[in-house]
Amino acid sequence: MRRALGWMTARYQIAVDGQPRSNRDDKAIAIEAAEYLKYKHPHAEVTVRDLVSGDTITIKALPPGRAP
Repeated sequence: MRRALGWMTARYQIAVDGQPRSNRDDKAIAIEAAEYLKYKHPHAEVTVRDLVSGDTITIKALPPGRAP
């Protein structure tokens, strides 16, 4: 039996302006990665989508003084 590829087992998809950028297995790590992308691209829409339930989290502007 072959092992599944990492991107096939990921549950959370991170997108910048609607374009998928990466996938993560853990929700906390996905949100942290999305916050970093929001820090790097402050005017872009950064979202984390749960591929199982379909829920979407939009990352808003980070509070002042909080850089990842």
